[in-house]
Amino acid sequence: MTLNLTMIKKTLVVAIIALSIQACQKGLSNEERLERTTRQTNLDKLVTSSEFAELRCDDTSNALFKARDEAQPEGERLKMYVDLYLSLQDRKNRLDAAIARNPDLAYQEGAQTILDRQETCVRQVTDVRIETERFIRDLVDTPTVQEIKGGSIVVVPRIDFVILRRAIEAIDIDGKQEMLRTVELAEQRVGPAQPPAPSSRKR
Repeated sequence: MTLNLTMIKKTLVVAIIALSIQACQKGLSNEERLERTTRQTNLDKLVTSSEFAELRCDDTSNALFKARDEAQPEGERLKMYVDLYLSLQDRKNRLDAAIARNPDLAYQEGAQTILDRQETCVRQVTDVRIETERFIRDLVDTPTVQEIKGGSIVVVPRIDFVILRRAIEAIDIDGKQEMLRTVELAEQRVGPAQPPAPSSRKR
């Protein structure tokens, strides 16, 4: 008997909720129904579009693995870091713009996929930027290394200063002007352009 009463109560609750939803829908004006339908249609178009298929930031593992590989020349690693960061930033911006065109996205059915991607992009952009900045700061702190040439110790660039300068500009890093000045001074110490030192040489 208790089980039957429980089932009856659950059935009544479901029926009440259904009636409430129906009543709310009936209370909508034609304009509101049209607006709701239009928003859902726009969302469906976005989710199924080729644009949305490209707007994802969860495919960075391979690029990060290469950028972290210390066997690679540091100049190449820096370029990979910057390219990855700029790519992620572009994807995030385009996804943000697509979401902005649907201001009520959070309340629409099927929107969670898009919101999850946005969250992933925000996280990845932040993480890759932090890692890239850390690498840039390390390079700026020690922009030159010493090597032996003709029996003498000479100072050579740790990496191509042009690549380092472009990375600082591209990331728009905090303290950018001071960093650029440090690179300029290192360039003056080295003198005429020389090839960067291989990663295996001592700093």
